[in-house]
Amino acid sequence: MNEFEIPSRIASWMFAKYHTKNFSTIPRRCDGFIISRDLYLEMLKDTNECPVCEGAGWYVFRGVPLDCPCKTLQYEYTQYQPILRRYASSYRKGKKIDDISTSHLDHLAATKMQGIKVAFEGWISNPKNWVILYGNPGCGKSHFLEAIADAFFPIALYLSAEEFNSKIRKAVGTNTLDELVTDVKGIPILLFDDWGTGYDSEFTISTLRAVLQHRYNHAKELPTIVTTNMDQYDMRILDPRLADRLLEVAKWVDMTSIPSYRGMVNL
Repeated sequence: MNEFEIPSRIASWMFAKYHTKNFSTIPRRCDGFIISRDLYLEMLKDTNECPVCEGAGWYVFRGVPLDCPCKTLQYEYTQYQPILRRYASSYRKGKKIDDISTSHLDHLAATKMQGIKVAFEGWISNPKNWVILYGNPGCGKSHFLEAIADAFFPIALYLSAEEFNSKIRKAVGTNTLDELVTDVKGIPILLFDDWGTGYDSEFTISTLRAVLQHRYNHAKELPTIVTTNMDQYDMRILDPRLADRLLEVAKWVDMTSIPSYRGMVNL
């Protein structure tokens, strides 16, 4: 493998999950054979060296460099799951893109929502792009993030702006702010809900700026989805520099034509 070809953690995780049936089968390094997960774990009992990658930590599958499943599992248990336990905001588990109803919407809004649902189904199969979801409360923005958080557990961090602010205050008090920033910077997929709300200081904004600036610098490797109630003008007023970067790399999805589902509930 060329020294500059660094295996993508998202690609490695997706391959292991979707193409080996949630790690029930694991491809042998380079040779195309498939061994069962049980056999793989059995083989590990008698050696400290992974029998799939032979200690290399990666392998090539159809010309693509990937982390070995041993590395993927290691990242999950030692890095990503602890990050989620420390920082993830609570959200409604088990949500799916398909769960978003369009029955309460008029034709134009339903067509718009259906198009966004299709686009996000495509994003889940190929999570490379940044997205900004703009719309009023209750239009379904958070539902999309919750569904993606479930689809990519544990490599996706769902974090609301309000809870991020709270976690920053706690981290300052415990001298762990650098750890928080490093973890949120590096999680493979960041899902940031309600950008522009819940901030009580310029320090919170500057901390978020540091996180998103790093991810912007590595936009292709660290896909990020942001939801906001602010239009582009208000985003630039709040933080012109960061807004400029976000709008450069992210697909802007306008959901303002979709009304809140809360106003449609019949009692």
